[in-house]
Amino acid sequence: MPKAPSRRTSGGEQRAAPYNKSSADEPGHDHEHHHHDHAGGSSRPKKIDSSGVNGTRDSQPTPSTTTSHLDIKLPGESDQSVPIYDSCDQVRTKIHRFVAAPPPIPGEKLKSGKPKMYTQAKMLRDMGNVNSNSLRRFLEKKGVSAGAESGVYYEAYCFFEKLRIFNGEKKTAQRTKNEKNHPHGFDLVDSNSRPQWVTCGPGENPAQVLAMANARH
Repeated sequence: MPKAPSRRTSGGEQRAAPYNKSSADEPGHDHEHHHHDHAGGSSRPKKIDSSGVNGTRDSQPTPSTTTSHLDIKLPGESDQSVPIYDSCDQVRTKIHRFVAAPPPIPGEKLKSGKPKMYTQAKMLRDMGNVNSNSLRRFLEKKGVSAGAESGVYYEAYCFFEKLRIFNGEKKTAQRTKNEKNHPHGFDLVDSNSRPQWVTCGPGENPAQVLAMANARH
């Protein structure tokens, strides 16, 4: 597995902690205990674009070689360290627009031959089985980094980035600006939250454990 890139935490120190989405929004997940401190322990996702600003670490299918946006692999996706180049508010805006005007599901059609449209349930499944309550809590927040520690932020960003690439859409001016201002992506740390301590078992990722804990509250 590639070495996770170090990220600057809210305490100013460098720490490697890629977000692991495996069960970040699944309630009832048990953890063994091991001491680790989260002064802002974050991981920086990275966006998927064939011309990746920070290079590419994973192979990346292009729209011409894949039939589904979900088949696209973003740089850093193999170890859940895809850099995020949208703020929490920008991701929330994308979710609201998507739910208000659902697009067709790439590669899927009804028996009639008409395009099959996305539903919110389908969106959540394609985001990695995000919990609907976690989505609601994330959408209720306001602020550039509000909700950055939620697994919804990371999963939703990756979902929309894959759609953007699959559809051949160019980066917006704001996206380009974000990449310039945050070359390693936005931190997965809510600047309004206080430092938190998390305990995790051997081999567990602090960012993952924190995300799962926050998803239950």
